[in-house]
Amino acid sequence: MANQLRSGAILDIIGSGNPERPVLQVLAVRHNVLQTMEYYSLTVSDGQLKCTFVMLTEPFLCKVTSGEISQYCIIQIDDYKYDGVTQETDHIMKVMIILGVTVLQSGYDVGKSIGDPLYLPHLFELSRGALLGLVHEGKGPKEPILQILAMKSILVCNQQYHRVFLSDGRWSSNCALISQRLTCKVLSGEISQNCIVQLNIFASQTMPDTSGKVLTISHLTVLQSGADVGRRLGTPEPFHIKKWIIQSEPTIISIQPTEQSTKSSDSESAASSAEQCGSNIATSRTYSDMKQSAYTISCHTDSPHWCETFKNRGVYIKEAKNLTEKKHLAQ
Repeated sequence: MANQLRSGAILDIIGSGNPERPVLQVLAVRHNVLQTMEYYSLTVSDGQLKCTFVMLTEPFLCKVTSGEISQYCIIQIDDYKYDGVTQETDHIMKVMIILGVTVLQSGYDVGKSIGDPLYLPHLFELSRGALLGLVHEGKGPKEPILQILAMKSILVCNQQYHRVFLSDGRWSSNCALISQRLTCKVLSGEISQNCIVQLNIFASQTMPDTSGKVLTISHLTVLQSGADVGRRLGTPEPFHIKKWIIQSEPTIISIQPTEQSTKSSDSESAASSAEQCGSNIATSRTYSDMKQSAYTISCHTDSPHWCETFKNRGVYIKEAKNLTEKKHLAQ
């Protein structure tokens, strides 16, 4: 019987591995009502892990009431979806919703739990894709749900903070700082590696002695402890905010004075400085130094961030297919 179970199927399901028709054992059946929807929640096992985040809805409720689906029975999941469901607390938790099921062996015939599976807790759904917008643009969910992957104590302006490595399930970065008022939660172990948190009060800003923007967290709620979660959720792609911004900066192709401008030694120096960066990256300092005359700057860029940066500095932007012309107006 143990060989029937699809070992590792539960981790494949929550990791979007999409196992084909996994065979599981039902360890418990519970009747529930969510708002106006009646459903049964199942505790299932693949022989290695067991979990409770499985929903059985119409038209399969009759299989429970008839006793076909019961404790210890072996089932084959013919079709399912792994999706978020809003709980009464308004938090979204992912569950496996069964859309097709076949009972392979009755609970009466099996009569016991197969193996000694470890409990896998019901996890909150992370705010997937939110991290990049929160840090770089200051935009995103009002109270995002993220996972803390690691922490490190650092000094910023001679004050101790904890830098945290965050994940939203899609992106991960060490771009966040926990404020000093939350230090007690770190020392007590409430905020720990792998825990799932909801950010309540936070801001994206540039701080002294740090590279690039950081997300400063003033208040958060621990939704699930690191011990309960026990692992990294998904396979988030790491990014460093400073590196990400540099890659988005435009590369200079040419810098030419406008017909109306008269070159001065300062402006020539600024242009020379910019041209030296041409084969590499154009920095904001290059543009801010151009104060003596107007320049037409041609460069490749597709970054909305830099378009806004140029506009804020009096740079006129004209789109032309893959080439963006920027005219720096004389100040």
